[in-house]
Amino acid sequence: LKDISGDILDIGCMKGGAGILMSKANRNPQSKTFFIDTFEGFTKSSGLHKKNETFVYNKTDELKRTLIKYKIENFKIDKLRFPKNFKFKKKIKLCHLDINVYEDTVKAFVAVDKHMIKNGVIIFDDYGIFKVDEILKSIKKILKKGYSKQYHVIYNYMGQCIMIKK
Repeated sequence: LKDISGDILDIGCMKGGAGILMSKANRNPQSKTFFIDTFEGFTKSSGLHKKNETFVYNKTDELKRTLIKYKIENFKIDKLRFPKNFKFKKKIKLCHLDINVYEDTVKAFVAVDKHMIKNGVIIFDDYGIFKVDEILKSIKKILKKGYSKQYHVIYNYMGQCIMIKK
């Protein structure tokens, strides 16, 4: 995908690690990397993820400094609850979902799928990780909705589930 046209999304980016890696691997100057997060934690508690406590990271200053340090040029930081208020510009070629909770992960996947190119990749973070059962539940729901016919699914119980659009 490095030379293919399409945007890159890191949803639930927090400090931007996955988005930076994806952006550095990209060679298409028209591709933009979107770093998307509320930076305010979760709207409701879900398992070990507590409302207004878990992953609260209100400022984006550190993320901006890191993006400059690694010379990431074509990017945008969006402080919002995805997919609400996100404006899709182009097709998506690569997406990292690190939302951690069931309902929001399913909603994000459905929104991203509508804009995903053929052979585009969606990576679900925390798949198979101890005490993050919400992601397993999310992927089961997504596949039950019929998306298994539209994606090749690679289960990596070391931390990610990768879906490649057919």
